[in-house]
Amino acid sequence: MKQKGQFLLFTDRNEFRAWLNKATFSRKITRLQDHHTWEPSYNDFNGSNHFEMLQDMKDYHMKKMGYHDIAQNLTTFPDGSIAVCRPIDDMPAGILGANPGALCIENIGDFDSGRDVMTIAHKETIIFVNAACAIKFKLAVNNTTILYHHWFDQDTGVRTNGTGDTKTCPGTNFFGGNTVDSAQKFFYPQISSKIQTLTNEPLDKALDFISAKTGINKEHWFNSALTTDWLPECFTKIADAWQKDINKPA
Repeated sequence: MKQKGQFLLFTDRNEFRAWLNKATFSRKITRLQDHHTWEPSYNDFNGSNHFEMLQDMKDYHMKKMGYHDIAQNLTTFPDGSIAVCRPIDDMPAGILGANPGALCIENIGDFDSGRDVMTIAHKETIIFVNAACAIKFKLAVNNTTILYHHWFDQDTGVRTNGTGDTKTCPGTNFFGGNTVDSAQKFFYPQISSKIQTLTNEPLDKALDFISAKTGINKEHWFNSALTTDWLPECFTKIADAWQKDINKPA
């Protein structure tokens, strides 16, 4: 992690998640907002100017938009980096009508059709950040908890699901589109899959450890984990293996 002023920059996704999981927040988060910056776009990112771009956005938001800080809580970059911007405990200036309880994620780029083509690293990070935040704040993955700017009238703040006077944000080509239907078909399933992967990591590591120490294959222990009586046996094996390790002669 690197820090410059209020901005924290993570080039490692797992380091960001460790920071997020360890942190405590007083504000209740009930929904996530996904945006694209539109401007700046990929053309403005040179691979090393993360902090400069963040400061430029903050200056614009404060001087031109009249906000008291940069609008977004989190920013993702084309190289897969993640920045913490406006404090999580500070309500964002993201979507009129949907800011209370929200955490705003700005994704650098212009993801309207024919514009920036999202990098693989960026795509993976966007999915990861949404999944990690959903786990942290205990959010279901659906169209009331993970929102697109396009679904809200930009003058009234009324949710219209894309009709009326709306922005294209997060882009007409953002994970297959910016509609509610496209989010349900192409975005949410990837977030749900990542949540499952991240949630199962501790169990996977425990099963690998037990398998290595007992000589019994991982599938046996995974099947045991699916039953109601797996916990005592599983943790007994962990304790036994650990005891053998510490009693090994030097």
